Amino acid sequence: MSHIVAPAVGAVLRIDTGVDLTGNTGLYIYVKKPDGTTATWTAWIDTDTSFMTYTIQTGDLNQSGG
Repeated sequence: MSHIVAPAVGAVLRIDTGVDLTGNTGLYIYVKKPDGTTATWTAWIDTDTSFMTYTIQTGDLNQSGG
């Protein structure tokens, strides 16, 4: 598992799912924050169709720890 260090706004996460995602909609990254709360980030299919991609937004990394 990789760690992202704040501030990382604009950093792009690319997650290799190992399967072809062509035609899929509603791709989500479920995040558990250090205090136990959760967040859902909406991803999209990258040009390499086995990758989900998400760009870190302001407020996504609003806690330290982990």
